[in-house]
Amino acid sequence: MQQRSSVRSLLVPGKRRTLNRNGILLAWLGPWVLFVIVLAFSVFRIRYDNPGLVDVVFASALLCSLIPWYMGVKSHEHPARMPTWFYYLSVACAAGVFFGWIFGGYTYAAYMRPYFDWEGLNVYPPKPHTNLNGIDPASKGQAVIDAGVIFFAPGTYVDRSKALAFRNVNQFCVAPITGPNQTGNYDFWAVGKDCCDGVSTQFHCGDIGDPTARSGLRLLRDIDRPFFRLATQQAEAKFGISALHPIFLTWTTPAFS
Repeated sequence: MQQRSSVRSLLVPGKRRTLNRNGILLAWLGPWVLFVIVLAFSVFRIRYDNPGLVDVVFASALLCSLIPWYMGVKSHEHPARMPTWFYYLSVACAAGVFFGWIFGGYTYAAYMRPYFDWEGLNVYPPKPHTNLNGIDPASKGQAVIDAGVIFFAPGTYVDRSKALAFRNVNQFCVAPITGPNQTGNYDFWAVGKDCCDGVSTQFHCGDIGDPTARSGLRLLRDIDRPFFRLATQQAEAKFGISALHPIFLTWTTPAFS
């Protein structure tokens, strides 16, 4: 008898619980809101100016994601409530926080931080859209040591006949930037990774194929600079030139015509 009654209780429709619309909306929007907040604080200028504030936002958002978990634990004291939804909301919010942190950190390191670094450095010559003379590549690198962007004088080009590469897992390619007044010292170098085969003339880094290119963006990745310096030292020894204060640049087309 007892077995028959238990089977019947499983088959007979019981009282269904209704879901709160506001709860469903919160379960859908909550993780996205936390994701966007953490992502925004991880990517934009505020992280560059106040990196400690981003850690506070991340910790606060993570604590917010634990509130539904606590409510789920407490809901066991009230059989009418559904703790499963609280647990789902907590896990989903925590996932939104972590994904916002991961994607924001990658975007910041790969794109936004270099932009903010360039923004804090100088442009040479000042007001390049009106000063069309540009920087003579025969000048010394010490004169523009704080440059983020350099616009060179007309007639400047990358001398691919003196290109070389230093290999350390990647190919660290360098070629001197030169002009009509060039002497034996080359302080400006076009650089790139895995855009050459280590043989002179086989240098395809940046906008090397654009005849209108005569400007450079400063290399800001400290981890790469020692390898490019080793490549320039090889070029100095092979071609009998000097690079006393080399400045490494990504060769690019001017932003103005």
